[in-house]
Amino acid sequence: MAQVREWHAALRNAIERGYPLSAEWLDAFRRNAQQSLRLAEVAATTDMDHKAFPYLQNEFNNMGALSDKYMQMTKSMNYIAPDSLANDPLDQRLLTCGRSMASMVTSQQFVDEAACQ
Repeated sequence: MAQVREWHAALRNAIERGYPLSAEWLDAFRRNAQQSLRLAEVAATTDMDHKAFPYLQNEFNNMGALSDKYMQMTKSMNYIAPDSLANDPLDQRLLTCGRSMASMVTSQQFVDEAACQ
């Protein structure tokens, strides 16, 4: 999740500050997150780990979709408003799932979160 959060923060900062997005730059974050996801899958040992892993996979996929969406907007030369993530349903889903996953880690209790499915 830390790698997905880092990817998300980088995308958010670039959008809010009007920095140009590049596929190479965003793909570096994607690769780091994907490597961490693989490590999490291998390290999963408990029942809770196995239940939560699909949520991690979905969070990774949703972050990829969000990143791809804004990269496509950049390629199409569409204007990206600095506050566009605030109104993006996919971004809200990512944030909700991320908070839920953090809560699960803290409480060591699996919670079936709709935003993570």
